[in-house]
Amino acid sequence: MVTLVVLLDLSAAFDTVEHTLLLDILRTRFGITGPALNWHKTYLSERSNPVVTGGDESIDTDLDCGLPQGSSLGPLKFIAFAAEMQEVVNRHGVSFHGFADDSQLSKHMLVNEIHAGKCTMIDCIANIELWCHSHGLKLNADKSDVIWLGSRQQLAMISQADKDLPLPGGSAVLSNGPGGPGAPKPQGAPNSRCVNFFIS
Repeated sequence: MVTLVVLLDLSAAFDTVEHTLLLDILRTRFGITGPALNWHKTYLSERSNPVVTGGDESIDTDLDCGLPQGSSLGPLKFIAFAAEMQEVVNRHGVSFHGFADDSQLSKHMLVNEIHAGKCTMIDCIANIELWCHSHGLKLNADKSDVIWLGSRQQLAMISQADKDLPLPGGSAVLSNGPGGPGAPKPQGAPNSRCVNFFIS
């Protein structure tokens, strides 16, 4: 038995949460209405942000997206915003663990089931990407990681090609190969990496 773990990274996740969509999710999915919903609306409204470059500062621009960072409510609101993602993952029989914008997918499989297990994970990630697109979020393949867990003997039975996991957008998470974790990547290889962990 081996386990395929995928650590997904979202690009600027907190900065891209649309306020109107978040409030709609709080109302329709979590049943928050009336004064409680108005409190959340007030918390998100009347926020602005300037842009500073080269010593010059722009006028303040009103924000219709983004969650305040550094507060306890920011991660909680993102968890509510992204709650549906777990349902997307569960439909594929893949385990999901997440907190705020950090998501971990995992699937256990026999060595002779590697191809089917990988296909399931790839389909799951493709559906996550569709969900992200519909919610204004973007997967960052270059900062996503793949980890294979298993005994040394089991992992030795998996070919280099089977350890590679193509991700949406044409990028691929590549195994480190003979050099192991931290070895120089071939020129042109994406920043993503695949790491093997041996269990004795």
